[in-house]
Amino acid sequence: MTVENSPMTGATPALAAQGIQKRFGSLLASDSVFLMLHYGRIHALLGENGAGKSTFVSIVYGLYPADEGNLAIDGQCATIRNPADALRLGIGLVQQHFSLIPSLDVLENIILGREIRSGLRLDRKKAEREIGSLLERYGLELNLCERVESLPIGLQQQVEIAKVLYRNARIMLFDEPTAALVTHEVDRFLQTLSTLKREGIAILMITHRLPEVMRIADDVTVLRKGKIVLQSTLQETSANSIAKAIIGEELPNESYEPIRPGPSLFQINNLSSMSRENRPALQNIALDVAEHEILGIAGVAGNGQEELIETILGLAPADSGSITLSGEEILTLSTLERRKRGISLIPQDRLNEGLLSHHSLIENFMLNKPAFALQSTQWLHTKQLEKQVEEQLVKFEVQAASPRVSAGTLSGGHQQRVVVARELMASPKLIIAHNPTRGLDLRASRFVNETLVAMCRKGAGMILFSSELAELFLICRRIAVMHRGEIVQIRFTQDWMPEELGKAMVGGA
Repeated sequence: MTVENSPMTGATPALAAQGIQKRFGSLLASDSVFLMLHYGRIHALLGENGAGKSTFVSIVYGLYPADEGNLAIDGQCATIRNPADALRLGIGLVQQHFSLIPSLDVLENIILGREIRSGLRLDRKKAEREIGSLLERYGLELNLCERVESLPIGLQQQVEIAKVLYRNARIMLFDEPTAALVTHEVDRFLQTLSTLKREGIAILMITHRLPEVMRIADDVTVLRKGKIVLQSTLQETSANSIAKAIIGEELPNESYEPIRPGPSLFQINNLSSMSRENRPALQNIALDVAEHEILGIAGVAGNGQEELIETILGLAPADSGSITLSGEEILTLSTLERRKRGISLIPQDRLNEGLLSHHSLIENFMLNKPAFALQSTQWLHTKQLEKQVEEQLVKFEVQAASPRVSAGTLSGGHQQRVVVARELMASPKLIIAHNPTRGLDLRASRFVNETLVAMCRKGAGMILFSSELAELFLICRRIAVMHRGEIVQIRFTQDWMPEELGKAMVGGA
């Protein structure tokens, strides 16, 4: 069987998906999807969380079998039963959550499973020459001897890309590639995509970030509830048309009325700590949060944000200083006791830090023990517990067949809704939110922001750690800058200019 030339380019497509259909129980995740990729072009695949984007990519890469439809590579029908088949056909996948071994160095991760040997031994010098040439060709700047665990997220992603290229991929699939990147890493990634395009690679990029699509894509497909609702070259459409296709309507501009702060709720004074490597992690941190207030923390990833969050939660020790909540010193309390006193956490990595993906939604909600606080003589009946969780799923519009399904079966956006619902269930006093809208579509991001702002209107305080400057300017009363473990500046939001804030984040005056 052969595939006709594409109406978009007139060329035989690198990959053609025809009538792809996939069901999970009663859910139709992919509904007769037709999509073509071409060498030397970038095709953006957009849609709300749960629209079927990752399902489609999983079928192309052999992680799921399609119920109906077929795939063709270079015009010839192809059977892809597993990732090994995909790789053999020149298809590579760079997932949002990397599959690297932290303790190995860059070279070892790239060649793992396809080592260059001299007899039975690894020929490292030959491998370094070959991989060095590959990196140079595609403009990837990596130190082959550096351990992956020491690399920032943006460079770890480059290692993943190099792994795929080393396996001779001609068709590359990217699932939310910029979701975990900060601004300068996004710029570097888009430059890498441009280089791959110039080298003739066919690219499919799943993303929620419309500005990136308008900057880099050649072709666009939008899915909604598993169906294609828009498919076009970028030249023949617009940002407004794409946004409307994604959500099915035009959303009004997002804005929030300022909230008048209440009494002081939370204070940190002269907080310092050392890292696990015995280096200064936090240095004389001082900040305060009032009731009804959202305090933003801006900073390039790796400047002490994780350490500060862990110290507030009691997951890491402090060497000096104090932390008080509602006038009570909590520095010596356990994490559970701090949670009982009203601190909640929305982590940035929902899969590894926020959820137990193989456990039911009921079990995941039970992780917030204070939300189910009972007298010692009371027991919570299973049906009663299931009803409470189901009420939260309805309230937060989580698409799940029942509270008994595992968290890992939900799309990323609905997983995040579960985390937010669970953490707000006990009406916390202080919310620690770390990139809470990362990887979410427009509607889901707005839903999370509206929910958090509503909690603060009711009296909660919040510390928002975010790499999205627009998000900080949107909902924060004040914004502090964290650099090398210190709070270097703090101002009311209206007193910051975006350029000044960006400069302060990288250590500028």
